[in-house]
This record gives sequence, structure tokens and C-alpha cells, in this order.
Amino acid sequence: MAPTKPVKVATKPANTKISAAKTTISRKATQNQAPTIRPPKKEKPQKQIFKGLVMSFSGTFINLGKPEPHEQVAKWVRVHGAQYEREVTELTTHLICSIEDYKKKTSQVKKAWDLGPKCHIVVFDWLVDCLIGPKLTKRLRNERGYTLDRTIRKAKKGKNALAAYREKFEQGVRISKELCNSRLNHIYYDPDGFEYKIVLTRVTLGEKVTTEKYTLFLFESNAKPCTYMCGAKFSRQYRPTSWYGTKCYPMTFFDAFAVFKHFFTEKTGIEWDMRCEKGISTAERPFVYTPPVLGRPIGLMPHGYVRPEFREEVEEGLE
Repeated sequence: MAPTKPVKVATKPANTKISAAKTTISRKATQNQAPTIRPPKKEKPQKQIFKGLVMSFSGTFINLGKPEPHEQVAKWVRVHGAQYEREVTELTTHLICSIEDYKKKTSQVKKAWDLGPKCHIVVFDWLVDCLIGPKLTKRLRNERGYTLDRTIRKAKKGKNALAAYREKFEQGVRISKELCNSRLNHIYYDPDGFEYKIVLTRVTLGEKVTTEKYTLFLFESNAKPCTYMCGAKFSRQYRPTSWYGTKCYPMTFFDAFAVFKHFFTEKTGIEWDMRCEKGISTAERPFVYTPPVLGRPIGLMPHGYVRPEFREEVEEGLE
């Protein structure tokens, strides 16, 4: 008879039920245990850059493209040491005001005016720049550059400059339209900012004083790679304006610039590179070119060239 194999009987440890019971009890105890109360975090004290100041507001303040409520702005100034009052009082040191309210002369603005120089009327940018300055450093900034009067003057100056630039641009467009397609070309500026639109003048004395003027242009295309062309306008008293566009067609810069320099030399009797020199014309009745004043771009010159006005100083320095 074959021997039988021993049968292994799986036995469960006796302490399994006990450990499971302990785990259940510990979970219940944890759930019933009162939560640990942590002390609230202390807010970091802010730099008291507005300490001793009393501020009031007037108008709508735009911050990051959205109106900022006065309550929020008041919180900012209080946290940094200032006192906030809804209405301007005798103690008010700063009225933060919008340009619109300042122009309307609201009651807040009038009260601040009555206080005289002891109350600064400033724009909202002053507050922002005090709180978020260079490298995020907070400091009390001088109010002089943020007053409403100065801000309005800056805005008007910017509008006048924009209007002058627009007029100059439109004039260039009108000129381009007579000689070339103004939508495809513009007057060329070199890397130094010199505008290649120069004026050559000749005055004839006789029974009547006659003034003749050539305006010489070098155009650059808007499209890349750029092409260039040269043209001129001739004007004279009591005569219609004439346009010289024989060579005004697309070409390389060197070819167009050669036409430009040839026209200049033909009318003035002076080589283009010698345009700042005086009394060297070889023409009988030359047109006169007046170089830009000192400090303004004069266009590219030969390497080492020194304007006549500076030669004495350079020679003295070499000695």
C-alpha cells in the first residue's frame, strides 16, 4: 500500500483577531479625538512708509486695467502707516485724485486747494510707485513728479509731440505719393537717425529776390529685402512745383545712394562727403546746403572726419 502524503492545514494566527480589533479601536479613538488647534499665523508687519500721513481719495483709480475700490486702497495705506479719511479735512496731507475729478474741480479738490501747499494733490501712480518701486522696494516718493498739474502738462506735451510726428509723417506720405507709391515706400533714415530728406537753397538778388529750393529724397521700401530710389522736388516763387523722378525706381542701396550723391554734387558743386565744409563749392551759382545744428545727426561721414567747429579743440588736444 502506497504511503500517503502529509496534508498541510492552513492555520490562522490566534492574535489576528486581536490586532484587527485594536486597529478598529484606535481609528475610533482618533475620530473622537478633538482636533488640534493651531495658533493663527501672524501677519508680517509692513514697512510704515506712510506713517504720520493723512490721505483722502477722489475719483476712479485704475489698477491692472480694472477699477480699484476705495476700500481696498484705504486698506493699503492703513497697513503702511497712514490714516484714511473719506473727506478732506484740515489734517489731510495727500489727496489721491484722478485727472477727471481734478478737471471737474470736485468738492474734494476744492477743499485740498484751500489747504494750500501742505496738502499734496497727486495721481494714483504716486501711491503705486511708493508701494511697488524699483526692485520692489517700498519708500515714500517725492510728490513733485506726480502732481496733477504736471501730469496734465505731460499729457498735453505728449499729444503735441504725437500731432507733430503725425504731420511730419503725412507730409512724407504726400511727398512719396508724387514720386513713388507711398503705401510701399518711406523716407530713409540711417542708423544714426539722419533723415535723407535734404534741402538745397539758392537766393538770387535782383529787382526781386528770388528763392529757389530743391528737396532731395532717398526712399526705402517697406517690404523686405529693401529696395531704394531717389527723387527730388523743385520749388520757386510764383512757379508751380516740379518733380524729378527720372531715377525714382527700385534699385539697390548703393545705386540709389550714388544717384543721390550725384544730384547733390551737381547742384551744390560739393562732394557729399564734404557737405559740412564751407566755401569750397566749384559751381558758378551753387545751391547751398545747411548742415544740421550741432548735436543733431548729420549722416554717415568718412572715418575720422571732424566737423570744422571741433577741429581747433581736437588740434589742441593732440598738442
